[in-house]
Amino acid sequence: MDNMRCLMHEETLPSTIDLRRVGAAGLALSGDLPLGTLKRLAAVLAGEAQAATAEITIARKGDDSVEVAGSVAATLPLTCQRCLEVAAVTVRGEFRITVVADQATAEALDEAFVAPQMQLALHELLEEELLLELPVVARHAENEPCVERSQHFGPPGEAVPERENPFAVLAELKGRDRGGNSDQD
Repeated sequence: MDNMRCLMHEETLPSTIDLRRVGAAGLALSGDLPLGTLKRLAAVLAGEAQAATAEITIARKGDDSVEVAGSVAATLPLTCQRCLEVAAVTVRGEFRITVVADQATAEALDEAFVAPQMQLALHELLEEELLLELPVVARHAENEPCVERSQHFGPPGEAVPERENPFAVLAELKGRDRGGNSDQD
């Protein structure tokens, strides 16, 4: 990280960063993001998740903007849509955004993120990246097959009824045809 001011791996990343305090040398952060505090992400989880890990670099641009780049990764408990059990799904997102202080400056740029008073809500930004990386259909990994279970919709403890094969009648008819039914001779 050449001439970046580097903060080594922090236990927990700060929830907000005052981008006005970032000097010309920039800033590099890495640390954990507690997932329990992220309400929108918690709404889609199938259980309690551990912390995500993130790496962020912040660099001043020539104008009144700041570039924030980085990555965030987490293993999230999601409901597998095949077996409806909990599946550990790993998500990883990378981002690069330009942060400006007001809407007027943002409109002049192609893509920009507005942070009032240059206060970057870091946890919200990382939560948004994790939400964007969620799979459309969560399921177990290829090397982790779904849980096999029988579907029984009766009262708990009731034995699963024996099911008849709906094609047994067809097999019986087919057997009669082969048996030499001579009614048509």
